[in-house]
Amino acid sequence: MRELTEIIWKQGGFRFTHTGTNFQSCTYQYHCSQDLMHAKGYRSNVEADKQRDGRRMARFPCQSKLNIRPCLQNRTLSLSIHHKWHIPYEDIELSPVVQELINSRVSTKTPSEIYREIRQIPEAKPVTRHQVYYLWQKANAEIWQRDSDPFISATTLLSEDIRYRDHHEVFTAGNLRALGFFAADTIERLQNSAAQLVMDSTFGTNSGGMDLFAVLAEDGGTGVPLAYCLVELLKPPQANPAENKPVRADPGATTYIIQQFLERLKKFGFNPKCVAIDKDPSEIAAVTAVWPGVNVQLCYWHVKRAVSTKLNSSKNTNTQNHYWPEEAQSRSRIWRSAGARCQSAGQ
Repeated sequence: MRELTEIIWKQGGFRFTHTGTNFQSCTYQYHCSQDLMHAKGYRSNVEADKQRDGRRMARFPCQSKLNIRPCLQNRTLSLSIHHKWHIPYEDIELSPVVQELINSRVSTKTPSEIYREIRQIPEAKPVTRHQVYYLWQKANAEIWQRDSDPFISATTLLSEDIRYRDHHEVFTAGNLRALGFFAADTIERLQNSAAQLVMDSTFGTNSGGMDLFAVLAEDGGTGVPLAYCLVELLKPPQANPAENKPVRADPGATTYIIQQFLERLKKFGFNPKCVAIDKDPSEIAAVTAVWPGVNVQLCYWHVKRAVSTKLNSSKNTNTQNHYWPEEAQSRSRIWRSAGARCQSAGQ
């Protein structure tokens, strides 16, 4: 059936997609891939100027229907098609020439450099940045990918590198598993002089949706990475994968993962007086557990955004309460700069 639909596409210019099979009558059902009635609704939440440059397929109300019914007894094939004419499907697949041009530059150039170069070639005019990046990433994956599981692949790759063979570790807690790896040379140079550490986190960093925690030390006014920790949420198998139920980390699991990660840094000799982090409670709890009494500073940008989000939310902010000037003025008296005394005793 696939070969037959390919012939219809190549000869007629319209590409049909399989939608279902009636097993009682042995009928294969298809519709035009450009049929407006079968288009899935999608609306991007990303600002227009920040959206990817992928082109979307043109849609038409072509009222398409293609039924193919083979009969094995008399070796016949019945085919019925209904379709209103429209602009034929445009195949945006990269030509072999363009693919070869991209692959020849993968090992020496970045995706943006490759894109700028091949845009000068007439055959590569329709090529998008996303297509170039996909081929670049696919070719580079052959160099570093060791397993289809990103976590296992990263662990294996680190064990092969002499710099990280003895400086990576797997941590587990609840339904989380994590991979921490440490820059030994940088750690050895800064372990006795770094008075302040900075921890930053990024969520959903790869195809596995892992979270990434990074610890940096200040060296001459520049943040120098000391260690990274990839955290993966282990999702239980679902009876119906289509349900896609949200899964959260077990209570306290994230804190314990970060705590194990920081304990390894502490063993290297780091004893900071101050640790700057964002507003994540699990990070705060882990830092204070590893270094009791350390001065924890919150990121100004995260705090400002949290306050703005709270004030701008109609659900989280009660805008119906009355404003009492006298009460506000009395409360403002308790706030003074350092060293000033309050007017009322006991405040």
